[in-house]
Amino acid sequence: MPSCPLIVGFCAESENLIENAKEKIRKKGCDFLIANDISRKDIGFSSDYNEVTILDKNGGMKKLERADKMTIAKQIFKEIYG
Repeated sequence: MPSCPLIVGFCAESENLIENAKEKIRKKGCDFLIANDISRKDIGFSSDYNEVTILDKNGGMKKLERADKMTIAKQIFKEIYG
């Protein structure tokens, strides 16, 4: 587990998910950014499921496939803290 504070940001995008997320992680100075696609009705705000992409400040990306929100939360934690 990292010993220094980490900045984890979230973004909700309706178009150009990855391009907008890459710009936001740079502008906001985050260590990680969790990008949510809000254009889909089967995930996100109006659903018990989500699908996100985790970006890191070094340019890495990992897509977490559609799953219930508790599973997504656990996967995000695992990706960030190991």
